[in-house]
Amino acid sequence: MNSIHPMLQPIIFEVLKEKIGVTDESIELCEIKTGKASWQHRDNVMIGDRFEFKIPFAGQHLLWEVVFNCTNTQYAPDFDLNDDLFVNSISINIMEDNVPSLLNWNSDNNKALLKVILELRALYLKFQVKLLKKINNNFFNEYDSLLKVSKLNENDIEFLAFEKKIYFLVNLNMDLSQFDLPKDKECYKISFSAMFSPRMTNPKIIKSLHFEELIPTNIQAPSLIKEGESFGDYILNLIAQLEEEILAQFLSNEKKRKFFLFELINKFGKSAVLNYDIIEHTHANFLLNKNGFFYILRAEIPKSFPLKHPTYRYQSVYSCKGGGPFYHHINKVPYNNSWTVNIMIARLFNYLEDSTDFVYFQENSLKMFELSENTEGYK
Repeated sequence: MNSIHPMLQPIIFEVLKEKIGVTDESIELCEIKTGKASWQHRDNVMIGDRFEFKIPFAGQHLLWEVVFNCTNTQYAPDFDLNDDLFVNSISINIMEDNVPSLLNWNSDNNKALLKVILELRALYLKFQVKLLKKINNNFFNEYDSLLKVSKLNENDIEFLAFEKKIYFLVNLNMDLSQFDLPKDKECYKISFSAMFSPRMTNPKIIKSLHFEELIPTNIQAPSLIKEGESFGDYILNLIAQLEEEILAQFLSNEKKRKFFLFELINKFGKSAVLNYDIIEHTHANFLLNKNGFFYILRAEIPKSFPLKHPTYRYQSVYSCKGGGPFYHHINKVPYNNSWTVNIMIARLFNYLEDSTDFVYFQENSLKMFELSENTEGYK
């Protein structure tokens, strides 16, 4: 950011931190230049006022250049959109209706440039829809039909249309609310990209890492649209297959969590159970006694178990007045997601028996308790 004109830095920063489009990807700043080369280091102030951005679109990137006037940064910038067909299709009326933030430029608004880029990008998508209809009317009809018969809307589908190839990126927009996943849009974003020429080649299902950690899926997109199958049918069938596999994986994870939790309860003994999650089977607390020292062991089982390992924590039952109980997280329990539940629990108990974690926890728990008692006694 140091090479950007100081007055433009807040505007550029707002652009770079935004995530846009089906891929939920950041805009990338590729190059910074200035229109006044001889002024570039005047008074040791960098005055970069021309910026080349990579705009994510349909799984590809659009290269757009934004040109400000470094002598007066309050003026609206010019744009080089690197697409003559698109530029020539834009009339003043289209600009007024679709890109009002450029015509009503407000340099005091740090999001001014971001708004213009988003409006131009939305206009570019409309242009691509018209271009698709012109290049391949049959495929346009399939695209139009898909919007009508599915839950998808225009913002869920991005494409770049060429004479012989069409690059598509489709947000499958599945309803995963029944799985009670964290309310994070990353969990719900499973996208599909493909190249059509005119049938499908090189399809790829793109899943967010966050979602894959919660519910791993192995489904592969069919490489070709079947004879007589429309593009819309292909997408709807793919959504149905994914939802079916996600449901199966979700139920499998839930079953494994439940089995692990109940085996853990059996191992510690039901009399040791303080409480446990009877609905989702994600945690349990056990009151344990070792040589007259009482303590609580908490086990937490992630929803992505067995892909992700359970975590464990010791908690003191000896009150530290004013500071709450003493905790100690157990971080090095051996684990491999390919082990059976019985092996996982056996390794856990072996570790708890031999680990120095408990010695550390017991000593510090008693020290903190004694310290709090002594402090109380001085009052």
